Amino acid sequence: MNTVITQEIADNLFLIRTIDRKLKYFEALWEVPEGMVYNTYLLKTSEGVVLFDTTKANYTEPFLEALRSLIDPKEIKHLVVHHMEPDHSGAMPAVLETIGEHVQVWGHPFAKRLIKSFYGLEPNFQTVKDDTVLEIGSKKD
Repeated sequence: MNTVITQEIADNLFLIRTIDRKLKYFEALWEVPEGMVYNTYLLKTSEGVVLFDTTKANYTEPFLEALRSLIDPKEIKHLVVHHMEPDHSGAMPAVLETIGEHVQVWGHPFAKRLIKSFYGLEPNFQTVKDDTVLEIGSKKD
């Protein structure tokens, strides 16, 4: 079975699902004999692509292959960071390097500090506040 699968779940909205069968304990506490799944979303718009999170570092290459099967990663204009736990951000350094410096990274102000602390990166970061609206093409989030 593939470790990363893609599926279009709505018009121009894709699920990129990483399947981690090696993980035995979630957060080193809870046994997960069936493994874990890490979900990433990709939204294609007329004005560029939005990527929501990345995946665990161990799965960087299969994740990038799956991403390339959907788009040219340089089309990604925005990376939205929901949270910085390594199972969702571990591939971030390689993903940002692949995308290029033009990408805007969106997240909570604390995420900016964690990106620098975890990975030594200082991307073009945009702070998300309670009233922040990201509008790209006909999509709004």
